[in-house]
Amino acid sequence: MKNNRIIICLCLIILNILSILSIYSSLHQAQEFKNKELLYKQILALLILLSRIFSSLDTQKIFLKKIIFPLILVGINFFLIFHQPDLGTALICLFLFFFVGFSSRLKKVYLIIPLVSGILLSPLAWHFLKDYQKKRLLVFLNPNMEPQGAGYTIIQSKIAIGSGRFFG
Repeated sequence: MKNNRIIICLCLIILNILSILSIYSSLHQAQEFKNKELLYKQILALLILLSRIFSSLDTQKIFLKKIIFPLILVGINFFLIFHQPDLGTALICLFLFFFVGFSSRLKKVYLIIPLVSGILLSPLAWHFLKDYQKKRLLVFLNPNMEPQGAGYTIIQSKIAIGSGRFFG
């Protein structure tokens, strides 16, 4: 069982190194390889490692192993994926952390603290988003901002579900 954790950690380290090399090559105008599949493998390894960490926790363990170490793992992966820039996949990493945490026997207060901290820091994160990412988030929250443009698909989906119900 201990070897499985080491193997998963090594896989995550290798995937993170490949992500860093990909970012470095794109910064220096070099030919970038397609790393979308790499990101999905990285998220899968992160999901397996998080579920392994949260499932093997004893209620007497310290806060560091319960939350800080998994948050560091998710944070590193989040920032590497966010730098690609792939906001959707980066947000999936955060969602996985909370989903696995809530499904495990982890105390809910350990998940509420990072969630509230993230919500409080979200105005600061807004400044790091690119213009098109800001526009996508705003249109997602209010599709009527651009009913003929970016919000068209969301509006049409609501109409389809409303007229034919969920299975219609």
